[in-house]
Amino acid sequence: MLVAPEQRGTYLEHIERARAAGNHHFEIVLTTKDGQRVEADAHAIMVEPHVPGSPLRLWLRDVTERNRMTRQVHQAQKLAAVGQLSAILAHEVRNPLNAMELYLTLLERRAGETAGDIRESMQRAIGSIRSEVTRLNELVNDFLLLARPGDLRRSPGSVHGIIDEVLELEALRAERQGVRIEREFSPEIPMAPVDQDKIKQA
Repeated sequence: MLVAPEQRGTYLEHIERARAAGNHHFEIVLTTKDGQRVEADAHAIMVEPHVPGSPLRLWLRDVTERNRMTRQVHQAQKLAAVGQLSAILAHEVRNPLNAMELYLTLLERRAGETAGDIRESMQRAIGSIRSEVTRLNELVNDFLLLARPGDLRRSPGSVHGIIDEVLELEALRAERQGVRIEREFSPEIPMAPVDQDKIKQA
């Protein structure tokens, strides 16, 4: 095996350090005859440290697979962090969007009480804003879908309470589409160990 071309300068630096200190530990990339790259853990030791120009003895250990697994773990950790941040940002954006939906519904009712060109103008503006709010809501949903699931944080929670919160968020959309929501909960459903945020996302 040969030292990879781009690492030859680095390799020579490590050898000089080994000569100066008597021994030196480092990692280097090698290439085989068929062009495969091998990541090696290297340990260089002078055979006779106190003799000038003493030859070096070099031990090499293939750590390609170990390094590959380490990189995969680091990449998975980064993706998990990105996923968690995406979920947090998505929820923060969704809150003002829900408030905008509420005020748009109120404006829509107010517009219905006006007449003539003013009503048509208001309805066009409300429709345009609602379209953009819907688009942003879809982007938020995409972020939540892309967010990698983190560890579940289970705690005793009321299934009734979770359903109530979700229905409150969807109440305006249901009303606009002419849907009436009726709630009927069984008192026999006990508290359940759930991750409430994950349940609401679903």
